[in-house]
Amino acid sequence: MLRIRNIASLLAGHARTTAATQLNYSSPSYTHSVTGIGRVCRWISLQSTPTPNPDCRKFTSADLSLMPAGMNYDFTSAVQASGCSLAAHLFTLPGVSGVHFGDDFLTITKAPEDSSTSWEVVGNTVETAVTEWIESKEPLFDDPNITNQEESDDTAPKEGDSDVVLAIKELLELKVRPKVKEDGGNIRFVEYDEEEGIVFLMLQGACQDCPSAGGTLHDGIERMLMHYIPEVTGVHQVTPHPFAFPGSVAE
Repeated sequence: MLRIRNIASLLAGHARTTAATQLNYSSPSYTHSVTGIGRVCRWISLQSTPTPNPDCRKFTSADLSLMPAGMNYDFTSAVQASGCSLAAHLFTLPGVSGVHFGDDFLTITKAPEDSSTSWEVVGNTVETAVTEWIESKEPLFDDPNITNQEESDDTAPKEGDSDVVLAIKELLELKVRPKVKEDGGNIRFVEYDEEEGIVFLMLQGACQDCPSAGGTLHDGIERMLMHYIPEVTGVHQVTPHPFAFPGSVAE
């Protein structure tokens, strides 16, 4: 019989603030209805926030809303981004090696080997690229229905989910995801091995390749899941496929 210890106690939020660095640039205000998503994005300026991953910065604006609430897309290569106008453009900028869209933030990964391109330069070029994209009125994705493909619906209950899987998804959605989102990242539920008790997860955005990723997975997420769901015996990280649809797992 499943023994899940008081998951409701996890609903209390854990406030944490991260020092933000305001880049010294600004741009005019623009309003643009994103085709195929139906949300209004008014651009004013971008705030750059350092993340635990030194190769990533999180960019936010009071009016930035690229994706529907709760949805995110992660691009680890220019090939992946070929069907997304903004992401494809961002990959052409100096130093950019990864792009992550959250519902109200944008995370940029800078190539670790590119020491000649400063974050100030990256920040200015990213803001310029986003502003130009908004002015162009291009749809975010070539396929206007792409946001209906449930890319970020990995924690939604599905037919056939066991009680253990439902509990895992609930904990990830309510407790883990809000915290990693604060750091410009995301975590995806991939699968649960009922026989071995192993949970397979994918880290995205600033969380992927972060020096503290191991601690996040094992000292944080694994310990929490094993405490509240005794059927869980461990957590394993899976690697995203660099050339497939965002969120696909590398073989």
